Amino acid sequence: MLVFIDESGDHNLNIAKSDHTYDIFVLSAVLINEEEYKVFDQKLRQIKTELFGNNDFIIHTREMTRPNRANDQRNKKLINPDFRYQFYTKLDHLINQTNFKIITSIIMKEKVVGKMWQNLDDPYIFSFNFLLNRVLRYCCNENCKIFPEKRTHSEDLKLELALLKAKNTGTKLFRGVDVSRIIKQFSLTDKSENKNGLQLADLIATPIGRHFLGKKPKLIGNEIEYALLAKKIAKNDLLIFP
Repeated sequence: MLVFIDESGDHNLNIAKSDHTYDIFVLSAVLINEEEYKVFDQKLRQIKTELFGNNDFIIHTREMTRPNRANDQRNKKLINPDFRYQFYTKLDHLINQTNFKIITSIIMKEKVVGKMWQNLDDPYIFSFNFLLNRVLRYCCNENCKIFPEKRTHSEDLKLELALLKAKNTGTKLFRGVDVSRIIKQFSLTDKSENKNGLQLADLIATPIGRHFLGKKPKLIGNEIEYALLAKKIAKNDLLIFP
């Protein structure tokens, strides 16, 4: 089983520093069988080549929503409504026909008040620990390879220490020896490596966040449809805190 992890929103819980346009932190994992992933990867590469001229195009929500400031100038194609509709329609179709699961942790930042946030672990680590328990449940009878997106050096170190702790002392639901047995690979991965599973995790995180903030869906062809994602999230694979 392959697991790709990415986030949406700022994990800083200091609301005083927020502009209140997106007071949510989402950490999502995509779980997909290796054979299914090969098919998905090939099809997404075909879409990239067809629309952007080469499969080296990296899908990054932050750049796609700010195409004029994107490093890759091909993002500017998304300014054209017809092109944008074609792009997201193809992605919606690919997501709908691909068999994968989503595990997601959502922190409603405005509701984390008083001492609650002081007692909360680092929001990313708190969310990761939830994801890890659910991932281990799905992977308990097979090998698991986990690919979180790289962040800063200090943040990556915290994540690696969180996994090491899980391997040594266990998690809420699994013994340390089981964590070590199940997780065969844990590779922090930079977006520049162009791993399509990580780009899928990137694509789904923001629509999930917008949905739980109660933001109206954008017009069809302007983002991944949340309804497609909801079908891939089991009840126990969704955490909303607090």
